Amino acid sequence: MSSCSNSSFSSDFKESLPLISQAIQDASFVSIDCEMTGDSLLTSFLCLIQSGFESHWMDTPEDRYNKLRQGAMPFNVIQFGLCTFNKKEDSKQYSVHAFNFYIFPRPVNSDATDVRFTCQSSSIDFLINHNFDFNKCFKEGISYMNCDEELHVTKKLEQRHAEAAARDAQRLLSPSRSLHNDLKPGQKQYMQDLRIKITNFVKSSNESLSLDPANAFLRKLTYNLLHGKYPNQIHVQTKTNEKHQQYLLLQKISSKTDVENIEKMRRNSQLGEVQDAVGFAKVIQLLRESEKLIIGHNMLLDLLHMVDKFCAVLPQSYEEFKLLASSVFPQIIDTKVMATLPPLNDIISSSNLSDLLSTVKESPFSSPEIEWADNMDAYGSASSHEHEAAYDAFSTGVCFISMAQYLASKSAENTDDILAHLKPFLNKVNVMRMQDIPFINLDAPDLTPCKNHVFHVTFPSEWKSNDLYQLFFPYGGVQISWVDGTSAFVSLVKKDQASEVLKNLASCTTCRVLKYSEYKAAISDSAAQASKRKMPSSDVDLPKKRRKSSDNNGTSPFNTERSIPTIIEEDEEENRGTAGDQDKEVEEIVENSDAQPKDAKLFEENDSWEQE
Repeated sequence: MSSCSNSSFSSDFKESLPLISQAIQDASFVSIDCEMTGDSLLTSFLCLIQSGFESHWMDTPEDRYNKLRQGAMPFNVIQFGLCTFNKKEDSKQYSVHAFNFYIFPRPVNSDATDVRFTCQSSSIDFLINHNFDFNKCFKEGISYMNCDEELHVTKKLEQRHAEAAARDAQRLLSPSRSLHNDLKPGQKQYMQDLRIKITNFVKSSNESLSLDPANAFLRKLTYNLLHGKYPNQIHVQTKTNEKHQQYLLLQKISSKTDVENIEKMRRNSQLGEVQDAVGFAKVIQLLRESEKLIIGHNMLLDLLHMVDKFCAVLPQSYEEFKLLASSVFPQIIDTKVMATLPPLNDIISSSNLSDLLSTVKESPFSSPEIEWADNMDAYGSASSHEHEAAYDAFSTGVCFISMAQYLASKSAENTDDILAHLKPFLNKVNVMRMQDIPFINLDAPDLTPCKNHVFHVTFPSEWKSNDLYQLFFPYGGVQISWVDGTSAFVSLVKKDQASEVLKNLASCTTCRVLKYSEYKAAISDSAAQASKRKMPSSDVDLPKKRRKSSDNNGTSPFNTERSIPTIIEEDEEENRGTAGDQDKEVEEIVENSDAQPKDAKLFEENDSWEQE
């Protein structure tokens, strides 16, 4: 995955957006690919193999969706490849833009989700072997958040500014004596030096002054000092430096208008930070708005991550997911579906992307004419860029064009419409290792093959495959798909023997044989009952980390807005990892201070004083 000039990082992302937007708008279609930190589908199959069991083929599309939603979404997308293909008029030539995005989520503030970086060792090893640059990803990766997260963070920010505008500053300040009593020598010296520094600042021509980073208690002492001595001369706000240390910024004011202007600038700055954190999701937004045809290869996981990471949290309902995905990306074609369905499956021996790329370069296919756009590097040999997201997206696009051209050559219909010969493949997404169901149909009901010849068998743990073969031997050949150590699906080769199996094995005392439909119905009923039992009926059922004490006056256990009875803005040692002697002194002073009313709120900084 060696870097090339079409790679994009956080430092140049804003400047690249207009070019990306124009390339998408001009495109006949776009192709995509994701590189991720894990793949739960592979994990599940490996676990089965390592346990001595064969792969599970009896999942329904809904089963597979639920497994991926729960098992794959905790992993992260760390590289996204986007290629735009623009077919020139009266020509078979395509102009191509390739963009390779390194992406890495960063929380913009305490209201944003601090995304867990989950990875799978085999996936990381795979990326390392293909020269993935993790240093660039972590240091220069473009941030992102989905639409739900953006709305939540923006709403909380607006709410905070509205509350600040309506706040009576004098009421929120604590009596100075409660904070200045029992100051230790180091703190007294700090305050003496601070008074001199502020006096010099007031006398100077400077309009602002950044104080050195300090802990929560010293910042509060500074707030009180400035409010008491310079109530209408200095505006104070908390800032965070590059080392994530908090400090105070002092700005001279002469009127209420000055304060309003400063707060307006601060609000706009923070909203700008939110937009920076939205980051790469803006590219997906451009794709959504363009409604261009999107091409992927074996793209179910790519699609799930695109929706979940950059649009909205995946719904629990499979049918709701299909509606969401088709509304967000209304035109999708999976090249693996094209390669594995008639008529192309008769002339394509392998649908693996690298094999498929080699196949479409030979007869009866023809390679497309590619012209690279200005300032774009043409990809060389596959070995130098394979599994770089943009290269895989480019390869996918080339395969798509070659297969589409072949289908057009076999059609009596003469048209330049790229979708005219591809309607059988539109909005169908490949699904791996599912018997009789090769794809998910986003636009229509999924295939529902008859499974009257399939049985779910429960048996003793010491049974092996041979025991099942012997049990079903009178009914012809069978295919066995293990579920766990005591159950498996058994599929009859001679489907007409299903009635005989039910008649003869229904009363078996060593095992239990159920029709596939009966087993699925029992599973659905069990899941519905479990869902009812999991509904929290009291605070005991809530996660311990979120549980509140009984003096919370009935507020929601998930509410992060609350009054802070102590002068400590946060547990810096736990939440920020930057504890020091001053923090210990703060705790001692808090214990000795009895002048502060229990529910009094001292003052507020940019973010909540406590974080959960």
